[in-house]
Amino acid sequence: MSWDHIIEISKDEICTIGGHTKNHLVLSKLRESEVIEEIVDANKIIESKIGKKS
Repeated sequence: MSWDHIIEISKDEICTIGGHTKNHLVLSKLRESEVIEEIVDANKIIESKIGKKS
């Protein structure tokens, strides 16, 4: 899915765009700080692309 498609979908009021992780790593193998970074950074990327909170 392209960013253009994600941005278009995010404009629909009934659609919520959410992230999970930045690099799709196995979270159980990471330190807690790395897990937090993966999740927070992924959401920041999405929010910057779609122009609103995810």
